[in-house]
Amino acid sequence: MKKILFSLLMLCSVSAAWAQKWKMGVTLGGDINKYCIDTQYQYDWRYHNAKGLTVGVMGQYQFNDWFALRADLNYTQKNYKQNRTGKSFCDNYKHRNSYVQLPLMASFSFGGERLRGFLNVGAYGAYWAGGRITGTVSEWMLHDILDGTMYQTPAPIDQSYRFNSVRDNRIELGAVGGVGLEYSFNDHWSLQAEMRLYYALTSTTKDYMLKKNPRFNTTTALQLGCAYSF
Repeated sequence: MKKILFSLLMLCSVSAAWAQKWKMGVTLGGDINKYCIDTQYQYDWRYHNAKGLTVGVMGQYQFNDWFALRADLNYTQKNYKQNRTGKSFCDNYKHRNSYVQLPLMASFSFGGERLRGFLNVGAYGAYWAGGRITGTVSEWMLHDILDGTMYQTPAPIDQSYRFNSVRDNRIELGAVGGVGLEYSFNDHWSLQAEMRLYYALTSTTKDYMLKKNPRFNTTTALQLGCAYSF
């Protein structure tokens, strides 16, 4: 009888441990993107960081108390601002770029039963799904019809980005890492806060010009997540 009871207890323990190996959840947050470019001959152009949105779903398989594998599927904006220096120019753009991303990461956790820290490290692939450009563009106007003097005036611009298969590289590959905290309310529900960095290793442009001009996204995201373990 004791052996039977012991066997049942062991079976329940194994079942309970197995039941807690999977974790599914949703994430929501904001990001700031840095567009890294060597302006080269475009000496009068300036590029600035811009904020965006990130939202997605996650799945995680827990191998033991401290190690797991995690995959996310998210929508992340990688925006930036662009303006032209000089008093005679009115060019001032904001680029809103939408990416669908799939980060695959090893997750290392540490701490107590309720509050734990974690570190995510891995790689990601992304697809540049769409873009939009808003702002103002310089428009030449005739100032004096007699001497033909011209001047520039700002004209509003709001249009979808037109992809060019020769110029644009819509596949982005890179490294990803993040640190965060997780608080477990009970055996099933938990809340996460994470700061994550996406570092692109591929350019947003192809080598379509004689003089190469690669451009890279570096995106820092701060996101909250809610997960269910089963």
